[in-house]
Amino acid sequence: MTVLNPYAGVNWEEARRVLSATYMHLGNQTQLENAYEDET
Repeated sequence: MTVLNPYAGVNWEEARRVLSATYMHLGNQTQLENAYEDET
């Protein structure tokens, strides 16, 4: 049985990241803003 890779043609160097999180341990708004800025 052959398994096809649906991502075989994806250029990962050019792909855009979508920032998301299901849960974050942050104590205040400033920590949230700093965490977001570190990922952009």
